[in-house]
Amino acid sequence: MSQIDVPAPGSATSAAPPTAPAYGEQSKVKIIVVLMVVYTFNYMDRVIFASVGEAVKQDLALSDFQLGLLGGLAFAAFYTLFGVPLARVAERVSRVGIIAVCVAVWSAMTALCGTAQTYWQLLMFRMGVGVGEAGFTPTVVSLISDYFPPNRRATAYSVIILAVPLGSFIAASLGGWIVEHYGWRTVFYVIGPPGMLLGLLVWFTLREPPRGHSDGKLDTDAVPSMLEVLRYLGRKPAFIHLTLGAALIGFVAYGNNFFLMPFLVRNFALDHAEAGMLLGIILAVSASVGTLSGGLLCDWAGRRNLQWYAWLPALGLLGSWPFYVLALLQSSLVMAVILMVLGSITFYAFLPTTQTVTQGLVRPKMRASTSALHGLASAMLGLAAGPAFLGFASDLFAQRSFGLASGGGNFSQICEASAPSANFAGHCAAATAEGIQYALITASLGLVWAAFHYIRAAKTLKAEIISPYEQKID
Repeated sequence: MSQIDVPAPGSATSAAPPTAPAYGEQSKVKIIVVLMVVYTFNYMDRVIFASVGEAVKQDLALSDFQLGLLGGLAFAAFYTLFGVPLARVAERVSRVGIIAVCVAVWSAMTALCGTAQTYWQLLMFRMGVGVGEAGFTPTVVSLISDYFPPNRRATAYSVIILAVPLGSFIAASLGGWIVEHYGWRTVFYVIGPPGMLLGLLVWFTLREPPRGHSDGKLDTDAVPSMLEVLRYLGRKPAFIHLTLGAALIGFVAYGNNFFLMPFLVRNFALDHAEAGMLLGIILAVSASVGTLSGGLLCDWAGRRNLQWYAWLPALGLLGSWPFYVLALLQSSLVMAVILMVLGSITFYAFLPTTQTVTQGLVRPKMRASTSALHGLASAMLGLAAGPAFLGFASDLFAQRSFGLASGGGNFSQICEASAPSANFAGHCAAATAEGIQYALITASLGLVWAAFHYIRAAKTLKAEIISPYEQKID
């Protein structure tokens, strides 16, 4: 089988799928636009620490490791803790309602981050953002699977998450400008409150589709237990390798997003506004080109052979890694930005594709749970471990650099505990710049590792994607 064919409504081979009265006919354009707007705020709130991180570090006297915990683990811990339970709820109740509530919650918690006076308060509010966002992505992916047929899902989702470059650009450029002129707390006051109104937009514009609507047959079976879902996915090697591959991309991408602005500030002597604008350009160009081209390319190639859904990510990752490493070694800002864009495109090109392809491995009433499990791995290995690892590695490389330059001095005591003396100021600045540079290079090896998992996934993907109504749970 080279693709999933969904019979056209009213065709001779299949009756038109029944439509629930509450669903009606919805404009695909309206669906995509509304979800894009919500996803934009979702990503802004998720990555805003990329803009404020350096200012927060200086204001609260934090290490890079503490900064990495704020940007990644604090969010991801509660994101993963609540992600699966909320996905289980989404298998049974209105997914549109869940999205509306989640948007309001994460936006309110984002606004509260601006009120934090200590590191621990900020950590708690970031956990609250994670709780709000936990129910969003799995629910959206499940909705898309019922809004669009299998051979259009990757393209549809890729268009929707053009919100990633848009949100990244706004968060980086606007956030950097606000930090420079009004302080980091104001950033949270600006981007948090508007998101609370988006819940109403979702509730009043989207309608809940029947489960299995776009597959040509409604799913009337009972919702399987979580244990059944886990056993089912455990027999799917393609799902396991696609999930691990995506998680490793996230490990590099989230760490890159969070620490690229400090990298630009420390290595090229930019202020927050300048670095924020450059970060916005890098993320916007690479993510927009990557997400749209990745979805279109995979759907086009996948119609000929489903294995291309895994082969293309592997080829892209192996091709982009040298550009990414070269970008981090440049002394020219222009060349660094150009190479960073080229090397970062595949961070975003195949993540939406992977998310939608895994939906084709399971039955409709397993989709939100499957997406949550996929997201759990990405959140823990990518969002939680990525920034935390980079922060830890940056401190480690900075200590090594400072020790060599200062004759064995202690970096944390001299450079972070208080303002360094004039004798050590230059050594401290050079050490922090070199530390983040080599930490980013080290983490980039995750791209090569991810390519291996995509190659492994290709071996069984074609056999595992079959009609979801032929897939029975033992």
